[in-house]
Amino acid sequence: MLDRFDPIVTDQYEEISKRWESLLKTGESVCVIFPYLSDRQLRIRQYIDSLDNKIIVPVIINLSLQPIDEVGELKNYINQQLPKNFQKESLKESLKGRNETVVLIISDGEILLKVENEQFLEMLQDVILEQKNIRVLSAFESNIFENISDFNRYNLVFQNIIYYPLYRDEVVMKFIDYLCRKWEMKMPQPIRKSIVHNSGGFFWLAKEACRTFRENGSWSTESPTFKSRFNSIVRSLSKEEKDIISACPHLKSFENSEKLKHLRDIRLIGDDNLTSIPGLTDLVTEKNVETNVFQLNNDEITLKGISLSGILSATEYSLLKFFIKKPNLPISRDEIAGILWPSDTENRYSQWAIDQAVKRLRDRLVSLRLIPTVIRSVRGVGYEFRM
Repeated sequence: MLDRFDPIVTDQYEEISKRWESLLKTGESVCVIFPYLSDRQLRIRQYIDSLDNKIIVPVIINLSLQPIDEVGELKNYINQQLPKNFQKESLKESLKGRNETVVLIISDGEILLKVENEQFLEMLQDVILEQKNIRVLSAFESNIFENISDFNRYNLVFQNIIYYPLYRDEVVMKFIDYLCRKWEMKMPQPIRKSIVHNSGGFFWLAKEACRTFRENGSWSTESPTFKSRFNSIVRSLSKEEKDIISACPHLKSFENSEKLKHLRDIRLIGDDNLTSIPGLTDLVTEKNVETNVFQLNNDEITLKGISLSGILSATEYSLLKFFIKKPNLPISRDEIAGILWPSDTENRYSQWAIDQAVKRLRDRLVSLRLIPTVIRSVRGVGYEFRM
């Protein structure tokens, strides 16, 4: 989180944090996955401040400030952070006979994903195995399933995966109302609704929009600071996530993807296959530096080095070959008809058949993980193939 705001209480926080606490009290570790650039740090701190130390005793671990290289060193560190009335010569002695649950809190979970810290995950697993009243609360802003290949190896660290999704519109509106009261600022309702709509559940974006309105008396999605933060969200996405977002709402080819599931779980993509932030699909498509690389050599079409001759039908192959020869130019339906029906074109001509042939080719390319706009409709003309 690159900005800070007061920890307003939301129903979402109350509901999800109660789930953390319930699991921790029953002796299970919790891993919370937040959206990118969220209020993760704030919510974890809010939770720590709310704890009753007679039940759960928090121990904050920050490996960037306190590198820990050995399991003995980790035990000593935990022991030193315990309340003074707990502490004895060793962690084992300090916790002997106690009913409290000591929760190791790692709010910057991404540090655990670094190669050099894989050993620390093993140390956490060993400490939990040895000390029955020690558990872990970790928080991430990334898809940990992509970065940790063997969850079973660390099953006591990642016992429960809980998502903390983007906020719904009504919650963002309450946050804007709160900021207006705090800053003693009057904001017309249409502006508030516009900010809610364009923030996509990100408090971070909503606050920047409100700040811009406070300073300038106006706001739009083109405001430089809002665009800068919008771009930061795009930069947080992996290449595969960008491919999925670029394909919205045509996501059939990704339906079994863990990455799509992650984007749905953090609510960046909704049940309607649209992104929570309007314009995100267009921006991601525009900024996706890896383009669709087609090659045509001796009548053989390859996509990123893979031949398409055995993947496309004969009609799809012929049509794609024609498109590749005329990239980024409007192509009329008459030209396409000449490819579909080389002989007796005029008598066999059908706009419906042309549109269906192009649709089948586009759908096939989307199934190959290309974006739907690789073939774009041009009103009154026909189509354009983008390379």
